[in-house]
Amino acid sequence: TASNEQFSGIKYLVFDHRCGLDELIAILSYTPQLYRLSCKQVNEPKKCIVKDALNVILGLIRVFIAKCYAKFETIAMFLTTISPQLEVLRINRCTDVTDLGAYRWERIISQHLLHLNMFKFTYEVHVDEDFETSVGHERLNEFNSLFWMKRR
Repeated sequence: TASNEQFSGIKYLVFDHRCGLDELIAILSYTPQLYRLSCKQVNEPKKCIVKDALNVILGLIRVFIAKCYAKFETIAMFLTTISPQLEVLRINRCTDVTDLGAYRWERIISQHLLHLNMFKFTYEVHVDEDFETSVGHERLNEFNSLFWMKRR
């Protein structure tokens, strides 16, 4: 973690390249005044992330991740620990269809991200001539629950 002399006054941060979640966390430890974070691509961390080592960034209320390859559990721990006061979250998931989970997102939002008023979730899947739908794809219907209907 950074000492007071190493902190930056950065309020808006854009990563226009891919980075591991552990690398992102290391950089964010120097930006306690961050308001908005935008990342082109966030990958699964190379190192184990210890929840207690994450610093809360009180002003961070907007997070945009264009392509998220980190596992749900990892990205959820990151979001709920570093920015529990989050108001806007836009995330594009690019992982296995089994990682979809409206109920898991519902739990995270209703228990940890209480200030969230805009949640834009996009799931990206590659389709070719051999594409077949699976039981995992049917999980998209979970986003039609009462919880999600109230938030449209």
